[in-house]
Amino acid sequence: MDIAVIGSNMVDLITYTNQMPKEGETLEAPAFKIGCGGKGANQAVAAAKLNSKVLMLTKVGDDIFADNTIRNLESWGSIRRM
Repeated sequence: MDIAVIGSNMVDLITYTNQMPKEGETLEAPAFKIGCGGKGANQAVAAAKLNSKVLMLTKVGDDIFADNTIRNLESWGSIRRM
């Protein structure tokens, strides 16, 4: 291991619209994306992209997003620890 990161991970729920809503206006979003992020997770991925061996220490919830978060971190070589 070259780098250990102790930090947060988050799930980003992103919607895209064709225009900015006006005050009080509700818009339908034609596109929706789920992404992984968080300060610690972003640092771990950045270090892994630079070919560092990374150990990511973070708390992962027990919900529908947990498996995706773990898969994302592991895909960059970050190691799961709970």
